[in-house]
Amino acid sequence: MSKFRKGIITSMLVLLLSSVSTSFLMIKQPVQAATVSTVTTINEPQINASAGIAVDVNHGKVLFAQDANKPLPIASLTKLLTIYVVLKQIKQGKLSWDHKVSPTPSLSALSHNSQCTNVPLQMNQQYTVRQLYQASLIYSANAAVMLLAQAAAGSQTAAIKLMRQQAKQWHLKDVTLDNTCGLNNSFLGNDRYPHSATNAENKMTAQDVAIIARHLIRDFPEVLQTSRTVSTTFNDGNTNVPMKNWNLMLPGQKYADNKLKVDGLKTGTSDAAGACFAGTMPLSHHNRLITIVLHANGSDELGKRFIVTNELMKYVINNWHEQPVLITNHANKHLQAINVPNGKQTRLAVVPQQDVNIWVYKQQPLNVKYHQVNIHKTFDAPLKQNTVVGKMIVTNNDNLGYLPDAQLPQTKIVTAHRDLKANLFVRMWRKICTWF
Repeated sequence: MSKFRKGIITSMLVLLLSSVSTSFLMIKQPVQAATVSTVTTINEPQINASAGIAVDVNHGKVLFAQDANKPLPIASLTKLLTIYVVLKQIKQGKLSWDHKVSPTPSLSALSHNSQCTNVPLQMNQQYTVRQLYQASLIYSANAAVMLLAQAAAGSQTAAIKLMRQQAKQWHLKDVTLDNTCGLNNSFLGNDRYPHSATNAENKMTAQDVAIIARHLIRDFPEVLQTSRTVSTTFNDGNTNVPMKNWNLMLPGQKYADNKLKVDGLKTGTSDAAGACFAGTMPLSHHNRLITIVLHANGSDELGKRFIVTNELMKYVINNWHEQPVLITNHANKHLQAINVPNGKQTRLAVVPQQDVNIWVYKQQPLNVKYHQVNIHKTFDAPLKQNTVVGKMIVTNNDNLGYLPDAQLPQTKIVTAHRDLKANLFVRMWRKICTWF
């Protein structure tokens, strides 16, 4: 063999050994886990109410909580769940907006009871689902929402069962549901759940109500078009009955605040529940805030629920803000490269497929947990750029946490660039190296 050919072969072997040795070292490189610091404790103010909670709609991040897991009477906040069940039936094609129903004698009688909020339902008239929906959400009309529930399910008992099933599906644990409107059972005669106490009231926690409100807004955002309506009329068949929204934080109303832009959602009042309010306002083009106040206290009987809600909303917007922690297609030290044993690069960098924002409390340093979940332990080359290989979940590491059914902030992770398959000799040498 000539010296020239020997030199070429020797050079090739040196290059091969150099490349496989480097690859061997790379494949043995340990994966560093993201550092998790101690839990941050958020120092929250006290609100003048028996219970309250504030959450964002996108991710269910809890931004404030006071006795949020204490079951309490909720009065007409019940109607949020009733409305959800009705809208779900419409979406599934089991009910239409133009469907007409007539009131039962008991519901017609209830609609004329001056002790309860109502629009009159006449025995000789029919009302559309849309009419009853508007009366329920804008004016909190009790007989109207009960007739609406009956139209959706066939009877009061069947409607309550649907509501209970929905609550169970969302894993609400501290729920008492005995009627579809939120009144004390003493007003309802036989239009309550069979064998429930004659003076019982529906109960939930503030967290439960927040979960319902969040699902309602996320699944049926059109409710906000109705909930922001300040006033309209209800045609009972004889006359147009005025309906004014009980939410006095809407624009132009007594307790409106131009800085908050409240556009929903529902009030609730009874002797046992006191003054309750589920409020919502936009935070940006892509997110909004939900606040729940149960049994507000204060000297202003008309406005105490709105005064407390105003304070709670301002606390959130003055002390919390969203901050990007992952940026689309940008490298991040918390993103661990994937293993590609047969690739030219055995460790391939990954990047986020989309931005991820996290809520940050202004008086505390950023404290975030990163959790990367790869589709496979190892991947086979070739891999194209932007191939989805897993996801990264990012959460606040604080004592408030998220709603139990929340979708935590996350993004798919993709390959930062392509990775071709290593040649046969390199792959064979890597195999040999694993024997030692």
